[in-house]
Amino acid sequence: MRSWRPDTRGIAIDWTAWGQIGMASRGSVQAILESLGVDMLPPEAGVPTIRRELTYGATRGELVVAGRLGAWLEEKDLTGGLDVEKLNAQLAARKNPLLMVGEVKSYRLYGGIEVETVLDPTVQPFLFDHAPDAGTPWLPGVMATEALAELASVAAPGYRV
Repeated sequence: MRSWRPDTRGIAIDWTAWGQIGMASRGSVQAILESLGVDMLPPEAGVPTIRRELTYGATRGELVVAGRLGAWLEEKDLTGGLDVEKLNAQLAARKNPLLMVGEVKSYRLYGGIEVETVLDPTVQPFLFDHAPDAGTPWLPGVMATEALAELASVAAPGYRV
């Protein structure tokens, strides 16, 4: 949209259920949300926030207007819903294996990606390249950066990292 309508501004504003006004203020909705640990958005806080964002806010992106989100922030699956066996099989079958990504354990919405990698100086001699003490393996910063780049390629396959 930026290329064909450069003057158009787009922003997503996500707000929780409004207290005192709107559909969520009727019936049993408030009690249900309270049982989940979710705060209702009071109009005296929500209206000025939304007005400010629409008037002076960002030109792109997303804004969440809420208090506590309770159960809505809980992970529903310990692996984040990722089929870790399938992903690890794909990683093992790669023509050019990722040197710093061993086994993916999970990819959680709020906990990030968890990977277990064995660092063995007999297999990865670079562990001695920048060791401050002779004979003590040390992970060079450049290889930590490589690990992050490889993880990014796992998290966003098809993109060039």
